[in-house]
Amino acid sequence: MFLRVSIAASAALVLCGCITAEQQASVTEPPRPIKCHAGPDCNAKWSRATVWVTEHSKYKLETSSESLIQTSGPGAFETDPSPAYKITKVAMGPDEYTIEFAGGCDSILVCTPTIPEARTDFNQSILAAEAAPQSRPTKKDKKAAYQTSSR
Repeated sequence: MFLRVSIAASAALVLCGCITAEQQASVTEPPRPIKCHAGPDCNAKWSRATVWVTEHSKYKLETSSESLIQTSGPGAFETDPSPAYKITKVAMGPDEYTIEFAGGCDSILVCTPTIPEARTDFNQSILAAEAAPQSRPTKKDKKAAYQTSSR
């Protein structure tokens, strides 16, 4: 009898100690804010945010303005693991903004993709242009560099 109770108690402790990968990711790594400056910088990032939401959401855009991109979600009495998204552009100071990502779904278990996975992909997509390499030098540029270095 004691052995059965011990096994049941151990199993309960193991199950209570488990957290989902989504919960673990949200605890271990806080989301990195996307910052932008008014004008071309914010315009480009906001445009990429709109494209990302359009391409990655199962649901249609409900709102798309200068400071809010929001999708609709599942209908009434529908549980769906596909996340709905809400992206906001928040003023942080003169000509400075952050682009904030939020998502959620009506599934009891987990969103597919998980919100941390979607946030990571979103951030990488929005910030990708910043890390893009400059245009490759043309043959003419290389020839001019060679000629000036040989003198």
